[in-house]
Amino acid sequence: MHYSLLLLVSGLRTYEYYLPWLLPILVLLIFILFFFKQSRKITKQQKWINELEQQTTHIEELQNRSQELDDLLVKYETQKKELDKALAKLEEWDKLVPELKEIARLDHDINTPLCVVTLSLGRAQKVGKEQNDEALLTMVDDIFEAVNRIGEIMQKVAVLKKSPLISYKSGGQELSEERGTV
Repeated sequence: MHYSLLLLVSGLRTYEYYLPWLLPILVLLIFILFFFKQSRKITKQQKWINELEQQTTHIEELQNRSQELDDLLVKYETQKKELDKALAKLEEWDKLVPELKEIARLDHDINTPLCVVTLSLGRAQKVGKEQNDEALLTMVDDIFEAVNRIGEIMQKVAVLKKSPLISYKSGGQELSEERGTV
């Protein structure tokens, strides 16, 4: 028994030897466990922050795309308005084309009587010179000037015949084609 008592006493002494070190070791272990747990929380929080940053970046990209789409929509609306205006002008031109065709046909209708008037004026001028009638010659000159002015105007109208909008055909072909007769 004595031996067991000696062991007990020596065990106490060993315990007493480690007792001052035991508390700091326990505190160190608790600190390590606490630090490990906190580092896991920090790691999770860092992951959440990274995910939030990615989502924020994605949202910013979507906002930029949305702004680009808004800009494109504004451009589209502007172009649509311009095209609508151009279409309205084209419709106005379409309404004018039949009238322009009629004016182009007037060239022939006016030039033919003008030729007759010019020939008649030539005869009247000849008579005025033969009879030495200054009043007649003055009237003939005035009428010649008017006929020449009408001829100049008709040359300007003749430009309409060359327009692709009018598609004028000489000899009355187009007029008879429009009426359904040839």
